[in-house]
This record gives sequence, C-alpha cells and structure tokens, in this order.
Amino acid sequence: MTIFEEAQAVISQHQQHSLETIAEFWMLYISKKHNVMVPLDYTDVANLQALLKLSRLMQTPDHQDSQRGIIGYIGLVNRIQREEAALRQ
Repeated sequence: MTIFEEAQAVISQHQQHSLETIAEFWMLYISKKHNVMVPLDYTDVANLQALLKLSRLMQTPDHQDSQRGIIGYIGLVNRIQREEAALRQ
C-alpha cells in the first residue's frame, strides 16, 4: 500500500464534525488562557495539524506517519470543501 492509499484511509475515517469539535475546544482554551477570542474552523484545525506533522518531519524526515498525516489532513479539507460545494449546487 502506498502512502497515498494509507492517507486515503485517514481521509475516509475523519469527519468534519470531529475537526469542528477540536476547533471549539481550541477556541475555548485560547479564550480562557489569553482572554481573546480567535475564531477557528475545521480548516484551521487540519492546517495546524498538518503543520504539527511537518515540524515532526523536520526532526525525522522519514517518519511515514507524519508524511501520511500531512497528506491526510490536506486531503480531508479538500474532501469536505468538495462536499460543501456539491451541497450548494
């Protein structure tokens, strides 16, 4: 199985509502800790998670979980955006 096929499994398993729930927790945390409201949505969570994976790759360039995660998170945002666009039509 290629890394792209493995990433497809990540894309298939995750749901938009999971990312939205994480965004809500992060907004609450930032608000309580820094007394500022920062709006976040599922794309922010996916992008920040991809950056986390990228930072890990800087330390361990051959770490396949991080490579797969980056592809998966970006692919997930793409899938959700395509689904949203289809619903608007």
